[in-house]
Amino acid sequence: MAGMTDSPRSQIRFPGAELEIDLDAIERNYQRFVRTLGAAECGATVKADAYGLGVAHVAPVLWDAGCRTFFVATPAEGIELRDILPEATIYIFNGAPRDWEYHFIESRLIPVLNSLSDISAWATFARAMGATPAPAALHFDSGMNRLGLSAAEVETLVAEPHRAPFDIPCVMSHLACADKPDEDMTARQRDRFAAAAEAFIEARCDAGLGDDRPRLSLANSAGILIDESYHFDLARPGIGLYGGNPFTDRPSPVDNVIRLRGRILQIREVSPPDTVGYGATHEVTGPGRIATVDVGYGDGYLRCFGEGNGWAVINGHRVPVAGRVSMDSHALDITALPLDDCGVGTMVDLLGGPVPLDDVVKTTGLSGYELLTLLGHRYNRVYKKT
Repeated sequence: MAGMTDSPRSQIRFPGAELEIDLDAIERNYQRFVRTLGAAECGATVKADAYGLGVAHVAPVLWDAGCRTFFVATPAEGIELRDILPEATIYIFNGAPRDWEYHFIESRLIPVLNSLSDISAWATFARAMGATPAPAALHFDSGMNRLGLSAAEVETLVAEPHRAPFDIPCVMSHLACADKPDEDMTARQRDRFAAAAEAFIEARCDAGLGDDRPRLSLANSAGILIDESYHFDLARPGIGLYGGNPFTDRPSPVDNVIRLRGRILQIREVSPPDTVGYGATHEVTGPGRIATVDVGYGDGYLRCFGEGNGWAVINGHRVPVAGRVSMDSHALDITALPLDDCGVGTMVDLLGGPVPLDDVVKTTGLSGYELLTLLGHRYNRVYKKT
């Protein structure tokens, strides 16, 4: 009987929407960054479940490709990644919550400290650890005003380097406008970061706090591709690994990674004065056909894909979304398609493949980051690897 399986019921794979993730493409994108960086190390940012694509599948591919340094946002993400990659170097962007520092030592995670108070708390913890190493990275804000030590705090730290007596393997900052390389702010951030980091390193050396020079890290995906003056010692690409365009003003330089396809659940004939969907926002103007597809905003296909914005591809034909997107489905106007071109069960391209991410960014107003990290967990996920 179709669908019979010995697998647990929770693992039965029913027909439905499918998210294909090309792990070979992720590896190719990583290797492109490696080649561009030359002597600098290429790490990888795998926060938010590897930008929604599944860190348990993505991280081992990056490790096999030669990546040894990984960046995530939260301690929980770091612990999950440690179970996947026992030997990796793992940085936690959001730092170490007070009274939870020991978990960082236990799981060999390196917090990124973002303020003088962070540094003070970690220094107290490091002293209590005695001979046990308690490394931590520092984040110097260079103009983004999100996380990181302010310029005034950096000046204080340069004047009083003993505030940070622990091992510091990395000093980093984050670019705010690298997606538009011609913005003056990008170069200003680079120069501010370089000056602040060098002043701190010199002060630390003069204070006798160790001969090991911290590695400097600034470049994200876009920063790597702008020019080598942004590379420093360690880069941390993110969106570009996963097929998202690092730039907003030029064609994507990376390979597509995902292909999202929905399944047609039903096709119906419509005619005036029929309407389609919640709010009756799509008014039928003539005899036509509507296909209902099994992907909705509960799957990350948001309402902004609705009437006038979203479109899909069926057997090479582009068709528009009709009306509002619902939680579990949306409608496509397939009136222009040949009658025998699709039916119940036909798979429909919604994102990636013949529906380029850059085109969807333009029509929906979402960023590539949002499109990827919003991808839901109800899809049948298919990981391609040769």
